[in-house]
Amino acid sequence: MDQVLSLEQVCPPSASLVPSGGNGTTGQRELSGRFQAFQEVVSRVQQQINDPVALGKLYNAFLHHTFAEGFNAKSLNTKSHSTPVMRLIQEANRQISTEQLEEFLNFRGEPYITQTDLVHYFQQSMRTNVETIRHKMLELGWNKVSVKWGSVDYNRVLWVGPGHSVQRGKVFAPDGTQTPIKEELEFDL
Repeated sequence: MDQVLSLEQVCPPSASLVPSGGNGTTGQRELSGRFQAFQEVVSRVQQQINDPVALGKLYNAFLHHTFAEGFNAKSLNTKSHSTPVMRLIQEANRQISTEQLEEFLNFRGEPYITQTDLVHYFQQSMRTNVETIRHKMLELGWNKVSVKWGSVDYNRVLWVGPGHSVQRGKVFAPDGTQTPIKEELEFDL
């Protein structure tokens, strides 16, 4: 095997991994055909890897490859260094429970929520582990703050929306508007 496959030969830009519309049988045939084509590509790559001469050519091609301007192999900035397929996978990767939480927070219309209310929502409505609160809220861009408000003299945990801050019992939006923090909890505990 003297020829080293280029990226275009391995995965042509016109190739699509997403099945097109139509009935299930047609889509299954298309997926089956794509799977066979993928198996053939993997087989050809495996043959090249097993052939020392072909592997040397591939290594040499990688050594002399010039990267796109601004590319940094150590960067995990997928917004500026991603392909359409990578973006599709990333968008589809969001957990349903995170989307459900985002809908709940948007429905409430408040730029904050107490951790007590959030724990209650996680346990009673979502039926999910409360230990995932931090991860999901940070993924949505919310920040946790420990503040005093109302008639208590101890700090309580409050989550505020993206760009919001808390001062003297009020939540400040990025545009400067203020929302007073309610004293009562939303859920009866």
